[in-house]
Amino acid sequence: MTIKTMLLGLLFAASTVGATESFRVTTSVQQNGKVVASPIVEVKADTKATIRIGEDFELEVTVKPQANDTAVVATSVRVGKERMQPSFEVAYGKKATIKIDAQQLELQVDKVAK
Repeated sequence: MTIKTMLLGLLFAASTVGATESFRVTTSVQQNGKVVASPIVEVKADTKATIRIGEDFELEVTVKPQANDTAVVATSVRVGKERMQPSFEVAYGKKATIKIDAQQLELQVDKVAK
């Protein structure tokens, strides 16, 4: 094996180790049983994405991939003056729902193909 081939192999290995996974997060936010918003966002691993709709809605999402085909999802949802900040572990491709008082958050996390 030549030095040039070894260097190319090392560069390829370094670039794949540093590659950041991307995820599609599909959500539905309800308040008092009515859908307020259903945004879909693509986010890189360990990076916060924020969606704002007007003055009354804000969604922040961070996806932290785990080794067992799951991700820990940290969220912050604000509808008007009401805010909830749940974090939970979800399996890729499966819907998860959390309800706190009058607010409900449903989400699904899918890996984005490279």
